[in-house]
Order: sequence, then structure tokens, then C-alpha cells
Amino acid sequence: MLFDTHAHYDDEAFDPDRREVLAGLPQKGVGLVVDPGCTLTSSEKAVALAAEFPHVYAAVGLHPENCHDFQPEQIERLRQLAQREKVVAIGEVGLDYYWEENPPRALQQEVLRRQLALAEELKLPVIFHDREAHGDSLAIVREFPAVRGVFHCFSGSVEMAEELLKLGWMLSFNGAITFKNARRPVEVAAAVPEDRLLLAKVLDRAAQAEERNIPACTDFLSPQQQMMAGDLLRLAGIPETAWLRQGGYQGAERNILLFLPDWMEPETAEPPLRCLRAAFRPDDRLNHRDILGSLMGMGIVREKVGDILVSPESADLIVLDTVADFLLSSWNSAGRAKLTVTEIPAAHLHIPEVRCEEVRDTVSSLRLDAVCSTGFRMARGKAVDMISSGHVQVNWRPCTKADKLLTEGDTVSARGFGKFQLAAVGGVTKKGRTAIVVKRYI
Repeated sequence: MLFDTHAHYDDEAFDPDRREVLAGLPQKGVGLVVDPGCTLTSSEKAVALAAEFPHVYAAVGLHPENCHDFQPEQIERLRQLAQREKVVAIGEVGLDYYWEENPPRALQQEVLRRQLALAEELKLPVIFHDREAHGDSLAIVREFPAVRGVFHCFSGSVEMAEELLKLGWMLSFNGAITFKNARRPVEVAAAVPEDRLLLAKVLDRAAQAEERNIPACTDFLSPQQQMMAGDLLRLAGIPETAWLRQGGYQGAERNILLFLPDWMEPETAEPPLRCLRAAFRPDDRLNHRDILGSLMGMGIVREKVGDILVSPESADLIVLDTVADFLLSSWNSAGRAKLTVTEIPAAHLHIPEVRCEEVRDTVSSLRLDAVCSTGFRMARGKAVDMISSGHVQVNWRPCTKADKLLTEGDTVSARGFGKFQLAAVGGVTKKGRTAIVVKRYI
């Protein structure tokens, strides 16, 4: 199924056969369409098309090229339209400094700010048009930190793209990215984090299960990716009853997301996972890195492999069934160590006991930097530097704010330092310090 996220079917060019074209889209594999308005009139048309066709959704807004006659009361009309059923965004809005005959820049900026404020009020995403106005577009977006959306046909620099991604915006690239001289768009697209592409794949698997009425699953996701995917699915209105986390055993760190069709009960779902055991001599003393490196050397990407459970004489793996047969027939060594690889039932997995060290301490507050100082056994100043540099995650989400307040049960991890859990928060001492219990994973 294709999702056309930006199509102006309200345009007069479609007047001769608009309804025939729209009605035929599902048969051509286009299952969803968003039609953004550019004027009040085109926004009203987009809303009407969304009401008529079940696969069409609308966005409403004033395009920067079309705001010559702007009056403040037009925002009230947009507010009314934006609250109609199947209106999913404010757009197409933005700034366009390319054509001399376009409205004055000051007017464009005023109209843009009013529409971003409307999006913030209604908690709707924004479809943003930016042409030759990169600096002003970024500056105005920064004024509305709660607003998110997509920069349509992005043409800015890598630096601008990185800033927008940090602010939570998405970027889209059109056909120009395929041109021979399209160096900048290609560089920008290459800078988009893989996690953004991963989230698109998650939605695609959800759509497969719904549209084709069959189970569909992602590759293995890290804990951070699972949290991001869960947030995205909630925003997309996909209930938790429509998908399962599966990692081969209870408590697995790496999991696939298995999306279920309506007819399938969770108890009957069979995830496409298989368990393998790679046996070796105890003298070989293989570790997690040795096993993973061997797999990578065979061309197996990390996303196809779940947890790797290493014990003194073997390593148990959970893998997708698409790579299981290949590993059973071809994987016979890790470095100089010889391996004997067999398939085992999930019930026979050697699950290592989680080893933890319990640390009791008092802290001046439950700020992230203060608790990290205890959890990672480091000076508080060093903890602040580590947090601000982006190396710390709280509950698998990146956190750069040293003053973030933790709560009991939070898990904190840091690149190169492992992870710990704030297991308990006690009372306050006479000196005003808070007692805590930290469970440090060994």
C-alpha cells in the first residue's frame, strides 16, 4: 500500500476527472492520501473530498504564495475547518521568498506565526513549505517548540536538517533527489537518522497486518527503538491489543513487534523466531562480542538477531526464521573457535541470571546528574558533561537535561558505563538529602 502524504487533488487541473481519479486510487495501490489546502477555498475543497472518499484526509492552511489578502478572521475559519472530521494537519503553510511577486516577507511571517499558533492550540502537526527562506523558517519554528510536522520537499542544508530533527520535525524529499546534480538533497537524506527510517517501517508493518489481513512483524528492535515505536503507534491510534512484543523468552531485551490481523488472537500467534545454540569448547572462552562479530562477518545484520545469551560452553541466540537455515548450514566458527550449531526449543535456552549490585546512598535531589553520580560512581561534574554530550538515556530515551527529575523504577544507561535502576526512593534525612537505592547491573 502506498500513502501519498501530499497531493493537491483540489487543484483545478483535476476538475475534468477528479472523482474518477480519486475513486480509482485504491485499485492502483494508493491506500491513503492527504490533500493539503493552500487557501481557504482549497482547504474547504480538501475537507469536502475527505468527507466523500474514505481513503482521503485533509490538511487546511494558507500557503505563503496565497496570503496577499490575509485578514485575521481567516484564522478563525481555519480553526473551524481544522476541527472537522478527517482533518489531520495544518498546511500547506510556510515561507516562500523565491518569487518577487510573492506577498511581502513580513506578511508571510505574520501569517505563518498565526498558523503555527493554531497548530499548537489544536495539537495538530504542520505541513511546512520552505523555499529560499531557510533562516527565517528555522527561526520561526524555534519559537514554537511544541509544534511538530514535516518540512515538505526539504531543500535546506545538512546543518538545518540536523537542527530540525532535534526539534522533532520530519523531512520529506521529492523527485529532485534523483537528479544527477542533486548533491545537497542526497547529503541531507544521508544525514537523516536510521531511527526515522525504522519508524516508517514500523508503520508499514502495521498497515500490512490491517490491509492484507495477515500477521506482519518488524526486525529485532533495541529497547530504545521499542520505546520510540510504542510512542509512534500510540500517536497513530494503533491500540496495544493490535501488536505483541516477542523476543523468544520472557524478559528479552531485543524484541520484534508482531502486528496481528483482526481475526488472530494473541495466544495463537506464532512469531517467526527460532532459537539456535552455538556450542564451543570451554577453553575458547568466547564472549558476546566474539559471537556478534562472527555473525557480522557472515553478513548477518544486527536487526536479524535478538538476544545473544553466552554461557561457558555455548551461546544461545534468538533469530528471525529468514536467517536460521543459513546459520544452521554455514556458521561453523567464531574466530579460531569451532562451533557446532543446532536448533533448540525456546524452553531450553540458557538464560543467564541477571547480576546486580545494590548501592544505598543519599543525594541532594533526584536530579539525573546527582543520581548518575551514585549509579556510575563518578563526580557530579563529570556526570553533567556526560549527560549534556548526549551519552545518557533514561528509560531508553536520550536525555541531555542534567536537571531532569527521576522517579522510582527509572532505568538509566550510558554509553561505556552500563546501566542502573533507581530501585527505591526513601525519606529525607535531617540534612535534607534523599535516601535512594540504586540497582547497578554488572
